[in-house]
Amino acid sequence: MSEFAESLGVAKSRVNMWENNGVIPRPELLVLISKEYKTPLHTLLGIEEISSYNKKQNSLFQFLLTLDNSQLEKADKILRIVFSDD
Repeated sequence: MSEFAESLGVAKSRVNMWENNGVIPRPELLVLISKEYKTPLHTLLGIEEISSYNKKQNSLFQFLLTLDNSQLEKADKILRIVFSDD
């Protein structure tokens, strides 16, 4: 547990709260955990995948998690151009 807490920059007591008290980590920590441990967010949250549409969204989201900020900015611009209503 201490390595896990250290990798996230949080106290062991915080991880203990997540594990034993039903406390959910802040969204930015969930994203970090998902990225660092290559675990889909829906799995971390205990949500079942219910359709192939969700699987496609999750796959895209997992890919986006691998991008750095510069790449995310480019992806955002491209998607906005491709899917704009103009």
